[in-house]
Amino acid sequence: LDDEVLICFGPFASTVAIAVAPVFEKAGITECSPSASHVDFEFQGEYMVTGSNNQDYMQTEFAKFVYEDLGLKTTGMLCLNDDVGNNTIEVFTKEYEA
Repeated sequence: LDDEVLICFGPFASTVAIAVAPVFEKAGITECSPSASHVDFEFQGEYMVTGSNNQDYMQTEFAKFVYEDLGLKTTGMLCLNDDVGNNTIEVFTKEYEA
């Protein structure tokens, strides 16, 4: 690796950002993923940075909004069957049913 490389902007998808995190961590290069929102991304190492709120924050607030502000007592959610989609449903459901 080039010693002059200090940071990489991207990848954008959480699943990809988590998959390549060990490579950046081992090289000591900061991985700045502008939109990685999976709750586990930032815990992949000390060189992981995101420009996005994580799903814990976003879905918790969204569940409160749907239940409290909109007054919806039942809801459904469709998400992709991937890391972020599954995490989205898990966090939203936990807060919504609380």
